[in-house]
Amino acid sequence: MDRLEGTGRLTTRTARDHGVLGYVARASGLDADARRDHPFAAYGALRFRVPVFESGDVKARALVRVEEARESVGLIRQAVEGLPPGPLAASLPPLPAWEPAFGMVEGWRGAILHWVMADGEGRLHRVKIVDPSSVRSLPSRIGGVGGAGARIIGAMRTGLLILLVVAVIVVGGLIWAVGVNNQLVRSEQLVNEKWAQVQNVYQRRADLIPNLVETVKGFAAQERTVLEEVTRARASVAGIKATPELINDPAAFKKFQQAQSELGGALSRLLVTVERYPELKSNQNFLQLQSQLEGTENRITVERMRFNEAVRDYNTRLKLYPGSMVASFRGFKEKAFFEAAPGSEQPPKVTF
Repeated sequence: MDRLEGTGRLTTRTARDHGVLGYVARASGLDADARRDHPFAAYGALRFRVPVFESGDVKARALVRVEEARESVGLIRQAVEGLPPGPLAASLPPLPAWEPAFGMVEGWRGAILHWVMADGEGRLHRVKIVDPSSVRSLPSRIGGVGGAGARIIGAMRTGLLILLVVAVIVVGGLIWAVGVNNQLVRSEQLVNEKWAQVQNVYQRRADLIPNLVETVKGFAAQERTVLEEVTRARASVAGIKATPELINDPAAFKKFQQAQSELGGALSRLLVTVERYPELKSNQNFLQLQSQLEGTENRITVERMRFNEAVRDYNTRLKLYPGSMVASFRGFKEKAFFEAAPGSEQPPKVTF
């Protein structure tokens, strides 16, 4: 018996918090007994002692059972002495119709409740037996056992904790990846929006060129070479489809930029040629077209700058770690920038 001392210890607080009753509760220092506190059957007329121990270990639980067995001898003696003479018959009155009756006995896991109801003819209509809700974590709260059950529960708890941590990491990672993906999508949409504005101003310039060429031709038909150069450059630009996919292809984008630069150069040479024709310079239609063309060129410069800023922010997001992993997985690609025309880095030469 002594070797059980200190093993499987259940503290008073744990037993109370988990609703433990019966001999297990009394071995942990809880002075509770349903036969005394809520008498049922003939217990209200019997005298008995409730053994209580404080240590809460296996030894205390065994000693409680031993002491209760001794008390049971006295209970049996009192019951026998209280029996009336003559034949014995249990005279139980019928249950009142449709009125519930309650009863309670104790178990080590808690109170066991009985609920019964009879119908109008005295037959049982409904019976419910409510077993105490056994707290599943209770065995792990009993210290010093070192048994297989405690080890299994401990392993299960560790496994569940690991699964919970993994689930939190996975869910957190998914939320982060979705956030990064949404940021990249917004950045890409901004680049496409700026690209559409660039296309818009380029188209505006292309629409002005036919009227400008016809106006110049009416005054300076002999400048055939310059006029044909402008027309060819415009046709070259029109032959390139400026789709959103174009900015994902550096080679195609470079070709598009080169064609636009050639068109801009041809227009510049055309306007220089016009300087030799005072009559053309004073023509109201030409002056209006020239003003519109100059404004369009300024808009092209502004929209190209805004496009490059959007591309810079987008490409930076693609390269930043660890967001670059999401970008690579989702197939986001770098966009091409507008670059300065070759030779623009050199200052112009002025000769007097």
